[in-house]
Amino acid sequence: MQAIQQWGFALCLSCICGGIFKMVAPSRSMESVFKVAVNVFFLACIVAPLSGLGGVSFNLPSAGELPQVSQAQEQIAKQVAALAAENLRTQIGAYLDGQGKDYEKIEVRTHVDEGGRIDIREIKIQTGKGRDEALERQVSEAFGLPTSSAEDTEDAG
Repeated sequence: MQAIQQWGFALCLSCICGGIFKMVAPSRSMESVFKVAVNVFFLACIVAPLSGLGGVSFNLPSAGELPQVSQAQEQIAKQVAALAAENLRTQIGAYLDGQGKDYEKIEVRTHVDEGGRIDIREIKIQTGKGRDEALERQVSEAFGLPTSSAEDTEDAG
């Protein structure tokens, strides 16, 4: 009987908390998400005590049993690294165009480590006239990243 009283008290308390939360709920854009969260909380308060009655049990997986999302995180980190490299490539191109420097291609080498951090390893600028140390130094100083230049050796045909 005491278990039922405690359950009733918890249910009333959850109704009061849910009502208060609905009164202070954000408007419009987050309102539906907030209402769903409050309703799930209320349902969990109803079901939790019932799980011990009548042999009904809800076995929720522990954190160690949840599916791993590291593969998805790794894929997202690679996509972010590719976007960062493309953005940097665009910025360097605009910088070189503004300086009146000739180049044929800009490559940005990136690496994603175990923690998902993006490391920009090197900027490679392909020119039509071989290595240009002044260009390397200028870009390296402007962007604070190691820079190299070389003649474009790819065949046009």
